[in-house]
Amino acid sequence: MRTLRASLLDEPPQRVMAIAEAWDIPLEAASPAEMAEALSTAMRDSDIDGAPAALRVRDGLPADALAALNQLLVSNGRLPAAAFERRFGEIRPMGPGRLDRERPWRAPANAAETLWYRGFIFRAFDRAARDPAEWFFVPAELRDALIPQTAAPATPATPSASSGPNSGASPGAIDSNLLDDITTLLIHIQTEDARVRRDGEWARETRQAAGRWLREPEGVSDGRPGGRFAFLTGLVGAMGWARAQDGRLRLNPQPVASWLQLTPGRQRDALFAAWRDNPDWNDLWRVAGLSFEMTHAWSNAPVRERQSALRALEAAAERATPGGWHTLLRDLRSSPPPWQAVLAASAIVAAVKRDAPEFMRPDGRYDTWHIRDARTGEFLNGFEHWERIEGAYLMALLSGPLAWLETDRLGEPAIAAPEPSLRLGNGAEVIALPGARFARFQLARIAQPLGPREDGGWVFALTPRVLGAAARQGITEHRAIEFLEKGAGAVLPAALSRAIGRVTERGAEARAEAGVLLRAREPALLDALLRLDAGRRGLIERVGPGVALIRGSDVGALAAAAAEMGMLIDLEM
Repeated sequence: MRTLRASLLDEPPQRVMAIAEAWDIPLEAASPAEMAEALSTAMRDSDIDGAPAALRVRDGLPADALAALNQLLVSNGRLPAAAFERRFGEIRPMGPGRLDRERPWRAPANAAETLWYRGFIFRAFDRAARDPAEWFFVPAELRDALIPQTAAPATPATPSASSGPNSGASPGAIDSNLLDDITTLLIHIQTEDARVRRDGEWARETRQAAGRWLREPEGVSDGRPGGRFAFLTGLVGAMGWARAQDGRLRLNPQPVASWLQLTPGRQRDALFAAWRDNPDWNDLWRVAGLSFEMTHAWSNAPVRERQSALRALEAAAERATPGGWHTLLRDLRSSPPPWQAVLAASAIVAAVKRDAPEFMRPDGRYDTWHIRDARTGEFLNGFEHWERIEGAYLMALLSGPLAWLETDRLGEPAIAAPEPSLRLGNGAEVIALPGARFARFQLARIAQPLGPREDGGWVFALTPRVLGAAARQGITEHRAIEFLEKGAGAVLPAALSRAIGRVTERGAEARAEAGVLLRAREPALLDALLRLDAGRRGLIERVGPGVALIRGSDVGALAAAAAEMGMLIDLEM
């Protein structure tokens, strides 16, 4: 911002003389440049007692003007003009003639005018900023003299590059469910036919197929843009782990393997940084209840807003929830959350509104975004709708991304994966131990996942189909056995080693397939049922004259089709 002398030089003589009067500085009639030089020098000087003259004038300010000045000082000496005038009053525009007649410095209309005519604030247009806007500022010379004596709170610290609000309070605060579910999505991309739509979102069938293995499937069924599943897939994209090719996702193995081998704490930090710095993830547009129009005519800045919100939330949380940040985030994930958590979150949001309301709109203007209430269609223009846009945005961050990334659910220590990482189960079962995410990812290449365990582990089964697919990818029998023995820290039973070898030599020798027996009193009736589209589609195998094996998922459609042809089927399932 501009110097005190340059700022005074642009002001009409009437205001310059008013400032000199307020500071008790005699000025002789001279050129504007000489007046600006003399006044700025005197304002920077000290009084007889050695204290800066600015402190003497500041001590004579009314309470409302002092509060406005302190707010400017803790905001690094400047605030958007629209925001400052909304909070502390507008400075009435006056030309030289009106200044001569009315002399507004004798009776300022508000706190802003008091500071204006006492020379503490000036106005400038910042064209270097990303969004050019008009600002009120305290010249650096006055700011340096005032800040050491100002009783205002210190400017909050900026979160570190790898942390979120209060993350340092609990070094082992890792949400294992999040890390496990990210690993599950990576496995699904690696082993299944993962399809995406043209807009990059996961196709419904892929979403549901992957969702059945998630520890927390919130957002899978409805595909909500602000749901947890959309957030997880957004992280997969932000980390550069997958690329779309012909409507299918293909894994980028190198960055995936690198992340999986990190400690849990560093895995979480990498995910947090990917979200925090991701320009393609717009948190505002995912806030439920808002509708966005004419987005070509206005824009928001997702990264800047997100990082500004994190700084504001950190500062507010330090005061509102000392030591309880992770507990608050955990409680906000409950459905419904306890009223104490909602009250604490509301207090944090209210603190941001009080101390940093312009975190999303640095120009301080609330009439440039075209946002409606999705239910009523009402346009939400003006600062009076702050809670419905900025407030809703902050609550969405607290109960969504921050809760998903920051909660201390299992208290998993930030250490390397366990050794051994696998355990042999009954028969052909292999268990990936809790926290052994890289081992689970590798195991999924040679074994079929059966599901998660309550202790955090995962159960797999060695099957001919998966082992055959692995062999076609170059994973030989010996490599598979070596991996299993190293992960389990034990030699495989001889029978299991032989079984893996038989698959290599002979392929599948037996197959277990889930189905439903369909029995008809007469073979002709079964023939009629199997001629129906649902019957042909669901048939696995005909095992007798009046008996067939049907896929369970097609039984309902077959029963409906049979009813339309005049036959009812008993459903004993």
